[in-house]
Amino acid sequence: SASWCPPCRGFTPQLISSFNGALERKGLKCVLISRDRDIESFSSYFSQMPWYALPYEDQTRNSELGARFGVQTIPNFTLIDPLGRTITTEARDEVVRDPEGLNFPWYPPLVRDLAAGHPGRLN
Repeated sequence: SASWCPPCRGFTPQLISSFNGALERKGLKCVLISRDRDIESFSSYFSQMPWYALPYEDQTRNSELGARFGVQTIPNFTLIDPLGRTITTEARDEVVRDPEGLNFPWYPPLVRDLAAGHPGRLN
């Protein structure tokens, strides 16, 4: 996520609301991996978030995490389990669809029903 990104500025308040409302109680831990361009922008943007952040200065790990989870665009919200295994790279969509986290931790279905209106990300 980044402060200069309009979709990020739209999604972040939704995630904050869901996190404070239900997801934190359900065990979600968030870590901001910022794509901001300077420390001041990062600090200002992060100050409104109730979770952790990778230090802005740790750009090496920032790049490594982006590569590991295949981050192509932002905002990106990837959900991993306690062992570091990817649960879903579509957690952003899940927060929008399920803001109360009724189906958290949003394991993807083995088969998607296109008629149900949730085809997943299509390229």
